[in-house]
Amino acid sequence: SNGMQAGVLRPHLGVGFTCGDEECFDLFKEIINPIVKGWHNFDPDTQSHKSDLDPSKLAFTEEQQTLFAKYVKSTRVRAARNISGFSLPPGSSKEDRLAVEGVLKQAFEALPDNLKGQYFPLGSLSTEQEEALQAGGFLFQKPGPMQLLGAAGAGRDWPEGRGIFHNESKTVLCWCNEEDQCRIIAMEEGGDVKGVFTRFCQLSDAIKTAAESNGKSLMYKENLGFLGTCPSNLGTGLRASVMITLPELNKDPHKLEEICSQYDLQPRGSSGEHTAAIGAKWDISNKQRIGFSEVELVQKMIDGVAKIIGIEEELAKAAAGGDEAAEGAKEEEPAAGDAPAKKDLGSFKLPEIEAEFDKWLTAQLENSPADVKDTDDFKYISFTELPPFTEKHRSLMRKNMTAELFAKLKDTKSSKGYSLSNGMQAGVLRPHLGVGFTCGDEECFDLFKEIINPIVKGWHNFDPDTQSHKSDLDPSKLAFTEEQQTLFAKYVKSTRVRAARNISGFSLPPGSSKEDRLAVEGGLKQAVEA
Repeated sequence: SNGMQAGVLRPHLGVGFTCGDEECFDLFKEIINPIVKGWHNFDPDTQSHKSDLDPSKLAFTEEQQTLFAKYVKSTRVRAARNISGFSLPPGSSKEDRLAVEGVLKQAFEALPDNLKGQYFPLGSLSTEQEEALQAGGFLFQKPGPMQLLGAAGAGRDWPEGRGIFHNESKTVLCWCNEEDQCRIIAMEEGGDVKGVFTRFCQLSDAIKTAAESNGKSLMYKENLGFLGTCPSNLGTGLRASVMITLPELNKDPHKLEEICSQYDLQPRGSSGEHTAAIGAKWDISNKQRIGFSEVELVQKMIDGVAKIIGIEEELAKAAAGGDEAAEGAKEEEPAAGDAPAKKDLGSFKLPEIEAEFDKWLTAQLENSPADVKDTDDFKYISFTELPPFTEKHRSLMRKNMTAELFAKLKDTKSSKGYSLSNGMQAGVLRPHLGVGFTCGDEECFDLFKEIINPIVKGWHNFDPDTQSHKSDLDPSKLAFTEEQQTLFAKYVKSTRVRAARNISGFSLPPGSSKEDRLAVEGGLKQAVEA
């Protein structure tokens, strides 16, 4: 029950099971192993894992180093380490957390000079220090009740026994008693992957040595590799990533995902997986965790990213060639009166979603032309590019709207002026919506059927492209037996039937004008009078 609790309380979780100590991997292997197989495509019942933390085995050619120096903004390698004999955070006691903290302090004190730094217990940090570290992405936050760790019980007795170690330059960090007993992180600006991986290996070795000096060892099984709280982070548990700017590939995020998949890599946009990248900055990392050694996964990342940079350069050359061909064919400057009017924002306010997304959204609003449907308290936004959706955006519109489809439909409007951006706006501004698209008039169902039909299929499990609907409003066809009527009379408190009706030729409310609303009202008055 302890292991299942997070998955029961938080239905959105992909794994849904956490481990409280090392024994769990044997006691509950009949549920853990199938989870591992489903998540990693690796079968612990028939396969074994290998570890290799020798950075000298990495091949990082001069040509690759030159490419990485030019394109890569930063490099990061992280993994978890847990010490045998102590519980994992979801099952830990105060005593275990403090004992783990003590072993880790020993490890930090024994680090070589290039890694030496200071350990800060979480409770000793001022609010200003904590906020500064979190703003820089160096420090974890207390898990919220909706998150995995909060639901799994890993946030109990916060902040006791938790802390962060970092050296002066913050190129090595260790988190104590967050998701795992220790999260080790090596990072730096630029593309020196081998240097970062070397520091990562030194950190891992230091923690292993400290554990052994206390008569312990690191949690490790031959078929599962390094053990941790969540089955998603077994094996190497390693994520080796680079932050890289890819302006050309950024124009088609779906294509970038396909290319990365060919090299067993995973791209993340500004707000995580399957989101666009603000400023074309992508986080690209190894996709696999188990079944390959650390050296093999970092090597895959190096080789794959080098290939991706090559594709980016080819696309940039092609784009430059097109620009040169168009040079000299200058378009006539539009007269001042022809320029689209800038939008008067009136009292309209945007919601707060996520900082980077909010900046993007504000810029889109401020640069949107005036829309005839605008009022003082509501403005329509004209999106110039596929929105860089955040992880909070979960609508069917967001799931089905690709860069290609957006580019194809973004300039399409109905005869009444309802655009793709108009239809998307609710789903962009309100991430929690399940559908995320609205129609402004009858034409929309034809003009935007390439996004509407997949939404209908996902919401209703009905395919408008292959199925048809029938209507029957003859109440005489209802069978309502005397026995049923008697039961209903006894138990039913009230009955209600509702549906919508819209009149062809007039806009639907999201796209309507004052004139349309008044005309519809007039028609409905006639109906109710009759």
